[in-house]
Amino acid sequence: MFGSRSGKNSDSHSPPAAGWYEDPNAPEQLRYWDGLQWTKQVMHHSGLETEVDQTLKKKAQQLETQHHVSVQQEAFAQVHEEHSAKMNDLVNQARKYAQEGKIVKEESRISQFLLHSKNHGGKKELDGAQKFVDGMVARGEIRIGCRLIGDVKNESGLSQYARLNSISSVQTGGASAKIYSDRILHGGQAHAIDAFTGAQVTLDGITQITQRPTLTRMAILSPLPGTALIPGLALQKKTKNDMRTATFIAASADWSFTITVSPDNMSGPRRIAEQINKIAQSMELALTVNNTPIHVAPAPLEVTSKIEELQGLRALFQDGVINQAEFDQLKKEIVTRGENAK
Repeated sequence: MFGSRSGKNSDSHSPPAAGWYEDPNAPEQLRYWDGLQWTKQVMHHSGLETEVDQTLKKKAQQLETQHHVSVQQEAFAQVHEEHSAKMNDLVNQARKYAQEGKIVKEESRISQFLLHSKNHGGKKELDGAQKFVDGMVARGEIRIGCRLIGDVKNESGLSQYARLNSISSVQTGGASAKIYSDRILHGGQAHAIDAFTGAQVTLDGITQITQRPTLTRMAILSPLPGTALIPGLALQKKTKNDMRTATFIAASADWSFTITVSPDNMSGPRRIAEQINKIAQSMELALTVNNTPIHVAPAPLEVTSKIEELQGLRALFQDGVINQAEFDQLKKEIVTRGENAK
């Protein structure tokens, strides 16, 4: 095409346009012609892509991308379809068990419905699922005829620290309970209230106030050398350690649980315990009126036994027979005995 490396043509025609051409001195490679002369840029034949090659490669990439997108869309559609089918199945089962009065199974399906929503779509979908459940309750499709009595919540870590003046004594992580007129939800479990259900709130421990002289007050309030002890003893620093423990206990024939509540806010848990006992008593009375025999189950006796043991333990502590540490350990063993056995 070209007569020499200098770029001068052998004929009178104008030089070709800039581009890659076969190197006149090295046919196995290409050299770039800038429109006037050869440059130092060279490239093997395999490094040059024609417009057709580039178009085909781009088209192949587009097809591959479209294929991946299509596969992803199909997988998402399948997962969404399976999720929707699972959710509908749980809702229908919850409605069915609600109609049949099977409280434990009904609540189990509601819990699975909410958990499945959270796992599938996070908090946003969980909030939507909770609103859907609330709507079913309002329409009388689930939790038929039951009303919310209240919540029994664990004492917060901040409240414990303020009372105990010790971070090492703070206990957190316990499950709270939601009490309805026919069921109790606690720790992811549902318990039906029946004629054998009982509830109690106990209060144990004492409030200790200790006094000690402080160097600051002794230094500030002592006018003369050697008189620091007088204001130090007269104005001692007082420290209050509230060692009280309030416990909400609920149990029936085949379940029991305890919740540590705030000793300064026991009116709510006590009111709820009274409501539970009234509901259970009304159920027992209904069975008696209908001449239905009531079989005494071991768990109510266990509840009574726990209360009696706690009362006896408190008497031993108040009489000085056992110390605070022994009292706390024995109380923990009594309160959690039913839970450990399950």
